[in-house]
Amino acid sequence: MTYWLGIDLGTTYTAAALCRPVMGELETHVVRLGSRSPAMPSVLFLAGEGSLAVGEAAEHYALTDPDRVVREFKRRIGDEIPLLVGGVPWQAQELAAVLVHRVWQQVNEQEAALPEGVALTYPASWGPYKVSLFEQAVRTTRIGEITRLGRVELLSEPQAAAIGYASQAQVEAGAHLAVYDLGGGTFDAAVIRKDSPTAFTLLGRPEGIDRLGGVTFDEILFEHVCAVAGVPLTQIDPNDPRIVPEVARLRRECTQAKEALSVDTDTTIPVALGGVRRPVRVTRAEFEEMIRPDLDRTIEALHRALESAAIDGPQLDAILLVGGSSQIPLVSQLVSAEFGQAPAIDTHPKTTVATGAARFLAAVPEPCADSVDTDFQLPAIRPERPRMSTVFSGDEDSTAEPLRLRSRKAVLGAAAVVLLAAAGAAALGSPKLADAFRHSAATPGTTPSAGSTPAPGRSAGLTGAEPHSTTSGPAPSATRSNAGGLAAPEPAKSTPTTSPVHSSPTVSGRSPTPTPVQNSPTPARTRRPTPPPTSPPTTPPTSPPTSPPTSPPTTTPGSPAAAS
Repeated sequence: MTYWLGIDLGTTYTAAALCRPVMGELETHVVRLGSRSPAMPSVLFLAGEGSLAVGEAAEHYALTDPDRVVREFKRRIGDEIPLLVGGVPWQAQELAAVLVHRVWQQVNEQEAALPEGVALTYPASWGPYKVSLFEQAVRTTRIGEITRLGRVELLSEPQAAAIGYASQAQVEAGAHLAVYDLGGGTFDAAVIRKDSPTAFTLLGRPEGIDRLGGVTFDEILFEHVCAVAGVPLTQIDPNDPRIVPEVARLRRECTQAKEALSVDTDTTIPVALGGVRRPVRVTRAEFEEMIRPDLDRTIEALHRALESAAIDGPQLDAILLVGGSSQIPLVSQLVSAEFGQAPAIDTHPKTTVATGAARFLAAVPEPCADSVDTDFQLPAIRPERPRMSTVFSGDEDSTAEPLRLRSRKAVLGAAAVVLLAAAGAAALGSPKLADAFRHSAATPGTTPSAGSTPAPGRSAGLTGAEPHSTTSGPAPSATRSNAGGLAAPEPAKSTPTTSPVHSSPTVSGRSPTPTPVQNSPTPARTRRPTPPPTSPPTTPPTSPPTSPPTSPPTTTPGSPAAAS
């Protein structure tokens, strides 16, 4: 059955939730990851042979093999110093990706199907650097590539909390919600505005306090219990293999006592550390007095978040308490006294963010079918080529539509005709070049035979050397053959008295048309004899010229040679 998966990786606990369409509506339920509660501890046990244990199973190994157990690694994301787990260095984001992948596997086994999409949450106080590290590490697991969306979606924890709360309570569009997120390792405060049933906007600048949460309160309670029991912490070697399991066991007892004080007024913690064996009784009032200074800091951070969003306390429609540590009774008392309204507390504050993340995916538009197909397909509509400058445009900045449905040879041929025609016209307009052409035409041994093709020059039509375009005007004295085998009449050998400009062809985009001869068939396309090259030829000529070679033509301003 179709479903979306939301995972909230916390510092101390990790939760997951599903969202699936049922009868035209969306239903969400929390995935049970732990045996005692829906959320499981964010603890990893990495064995030497490559096996892995997570959650409660990993906590059991902390008593016997503590050097291979790692916890609270989320707080270390962004720290370049790696964590040593069993002597092997691990980056914090890599451990986070391992836990996320294990949760994804567990959900797939329970549902016997892959999710349509996966959404992960991150603290709002994280900057782009930490978010990028987390995203890149999760991408290596490839859990998002095999989903319908083809990627893993990331959203902030306050946004997910607002989405989860709006799915259970009536929240109108335009409502402002303040999120007070006190988790295991960090505190976040943010203001969210509901723009539409599926859009929640983060207003202002979120405020966060790093390394403040349930782990901080555990440490405060641990030090208090050791002081009351008379345990000499300064004299205990933390690397002593006999002491390490005792320290891990006492910390675990303090964590359970903290959670019990949210319901009971007092609790007893058994102490067995460093040769000391005695119980220590702790009341709720004592514990709240220990952590009150830190909770006052969270209230100040929430005020700063409201000021950044330009929202006053009375303008808030609701204040959401999110995170496992928000279940401490003193938290709701301080918030109510400070802002004048009772906060909204979810029945399972540890899973509210995961529920919102799962519902968030239901509003993400699915990609088209072509984007998720593994086979590459050409687009049905050919993309339009950009307009570009061409040699046919007079202005350098002008653009013209590129030629379509025409071969490259045809385009190059048209450009060559235009350039050669221009070169021929300019050459005939110069008296020296005209004399050179007439002199080379009268030289025997250079007249091409019918059907022969002169070798093209690299600068033909640009410098005046080796022009091969067909032009009208004064023709050489040599006899030329046409396609019908008839000899064209020989023109007069006298120098024309008219200006060469009148006898030169008009330079245009199409090739000049030769003048037909009367009382004779239409002559075929003729060629002008090739003048001697300006540079020594690569191969010796078959017959030496009978007259001295002419000097190279001089380049006059405005001629094509000067332009090149």
